[in-house]
Amino acid sequence: MSTRRKYNSSLRESQAAETRSKIMASARKLLARDGFDGATIAAIAKDAEVSAQTIYSVFGSKAAIVAGMMAYLESMARESEFVERLEHEPNACAQLRIFTGWVKHFFDEGADIISVVLQSPNQPEFADIRQKGDERRLFGCKMLTRQWDDAGELRMDADEAANSLWLASSFEVYQQGVSNLGWDSEKYELWLYETTERLLFR
Repeated sequence: MSTRRKYNSSLRESQAAETRSKIMASARKLLARDGFDGATIAAIAKDAEVSAQTIYSVFGSKAAIVAGMMAYLESMARESEFVERLEHEPNACAQLRIFTGWVKHFFDEGADIISVVLQSPNQPEFADIRQKGDERRLFGCKMLTRQWDDAGELRMDADEAANSLWLASSFEVYQQGVSNLGWDSEKYELWLYETTERLLFR
C-alpha cells in the first residue's frame, strides 16, 4: 500500500472515530436531560452537527448508541489497574477496600448511562447489557470470596458471601444512597465497605 493510501485510510479512520465520539457525547447529554424516549435521533443529530442518516449508518439505532457508550465506559473503568492492585494485596480487608473503591469509581463515571439502561426495560439490547454486567460483577465477587474463604476470613460460605457482596454493590443500592438519601459518593463507598466488612468477615 502506498504512503498516500495509508494516510487516507488513517485519516478516514480518525474522522470516523471523531464522528462516533461526537454522536455519543451528544447522546449522553440529551439522554441525561430528556430520557431515552425524549432524546430523539433528530435531536442527537442536531446537537452533534451530523445528519440523522449518519447516526443510523454509524450505530444503527438509538439503543445501539447507548450500548456503545456502555462499552466505552467499561473500557475506561481501569478494571485492569484495580485487578493488579488486588493481586498484589494479601490483606482481605484491604482487598475489599480496593473492590468498593472500584465500584464507586465505575458508578460515579457512568451513573447517567447506567440509569438509562435500567430505566428502559422494554429495550431488548439493554436486557443483554444488564445481564452481562451482573454476571461479570458476580464472577468478580466469587473470585474474591473464594480467596477469602480459603484464607479462613469469612463468617459464611463463599457463595453466600459472593451473593451478599454482589447485592450490596449493585447500582440500584448506589442510586438509592446518592439520589434518594443525598449521600456523596465518598459516603456511599465508606458505607459499602463498612457494611460488607461487618457482614462477611470474622
